[in-house]
Amino acid sequence: MISDHLTPIFHWNAKQLFVYITADYEHNSEAKGGRKIIDNRVVIWDRIIRDKESAKLNLVNQRPKYPLRDYSKSWSNALPAHYTIHYDVMPYVGILTSGTAGQTTNPVNFPTKKNKSKTW
Repeated sequence: MISDHLTPIFHWNAKQLFVYITADYEHNSEAKGGRKIIDNRVVIWDRIIRDKESAKLNLVNQRPKYPLRDYSKSWSNALPAHYTIHYDVMPYVGILTSGTAGQTTNPVNFPTKKNKSKTW
């Protein structure tokens, strides 16, 4: 479950918010000359919020909007991820501002893949 209260971000010059959740993780890779750790950031969900009333996030049993994919096609070397809620404030006048609204305190393991048996 993910919940956040983004209404304080809305002010007189905030036209809308672009909110997105990222999974940040490291991947151990076997590279020429030894082991290499690669940092990854993947957007898994986003939403445009146009008014204060819609700025209360409460995501329960929400599936990722965008699938998690890794270049190695294997999650066996991926370390647990931190999930972060980011936002961009799109103003009526002026420059776009960005920030983070929250992050997991402890890393979360990726779910293990379940083997599905074929039924004929």
